[in-house]
Amino acid sequence: MEVQIHNFNDKCLLTLYRAAKIQCREWHRLEKMYCDTFSDKWKIKQFLIENELLKSNGWIINGEWTEDKENLVKITELGLNAIKYGLFISETRKQFLEKRYIWLRDIGLIISIVGGLLGFISFFR
Repeated sequence: MEVQIHNFNDKCLLTLYRAAKIQCREWHRLEKMYCDTFSDKWKIKQFLIENELLKSNGWIINGEWTEDKENLVKITELGLNAIKYGLFISETRKQFLEKRYIWLRDIGLIISIVGGLLGFISFFR
């Protein structure tokens, strides 16, 4: 049985940003959310290595990711393209944009109702 990782895309993005040493607005937002360590970090790295987005001389021993200190994790060209073309869409950013859309839709609806009522009232004056 596969265990679901909460906000998998966010954690993949953060791991790729760290490996590429890219510091942008998205990196800062993810870094604040997940700090330096987060659960299932080694599973994320293993997934990225299996899909050739990261390259490392590391291995898993007793469920812990062990890295060769001389050759740390490096990002591949595929990993850079994954960042550039948005392979991993941030779940938290998507949720924020959906909430913002709902708020703007509701505000627009309220404004149109008030405008309609004012027009209706002015018609009978």
